[in-house]
Amino acid sequence: MCDYLGEAYYYAARPITDDDIVRVEAADMAGNVVKREIHIGSGVGGAITDDLPNLQITVDKLSEVVNPDQAAIFKFSLTNAGGTTGHPLVSIDDETVTRLEGWEFTWTPVHKQVDPGATTEQELAVRPPSDVTLGSYLVNATFVYERGAEKKAQTWGLTIHVGNAPAAGTGTNGPDGEGNKESPALGPVTGLALLAVAVVLRRRA
Repeated sequence: MCDYLGEAYYYAARPITDDDIVRVEAADMAGNVVKREIHIGSGVGGAITDDLPNLQITVDKLSEVVNPDQAAIFKFSLTNAGGTTGHPLVSIDDETVTRLEGWEFTWTPVHKQVDPGATTEQELAVRPPSDVTLGSYLVNATFVYERGAEKKAQTWGLTIHVGNAPAAGTGTNGPDGEGNKESPALGPVTGLALLAVAVVLRRRA
């Protein structure tokens, strides 16, 4: 017991790791309550967050190869390092929906709240139609959540390769790119002409 700082507590249930977030609540004599989150694994020796939601969002991949009428699945991980529950709203931007008419975009679940110190997952399934042109297509997926008086937004550009992934150094097929440019194949007549030239050169030699 400290006469100046008050009581001290020792947590002995298990060792504390870098992944832990310690939540501290304190109140003064007037009843004013303060809540803080301390991320043990922070590079600054424990990052203190305020009593607002602070979502850290990642995705397992940025592209996937699928066949027509086959869904590409993207898994998002949401961690709340803040002091209150976060309520992210998900969407696909209007430009993507208009450009990819006939495609299906499904979020599972549609809404997922994230409690302080918790980590949860949300999936996006993108399914091209059966008559889609083979190629690569860009989908913009956005998470928006309120952090006090401001709105935080994070957008991911996800690429769906329908049919096969483009080779390194080539363009992008489909309406979002110029397409893979290949040299035209030699036809039968061209092949015979080259053979005749080779024979003439050999006789002259």
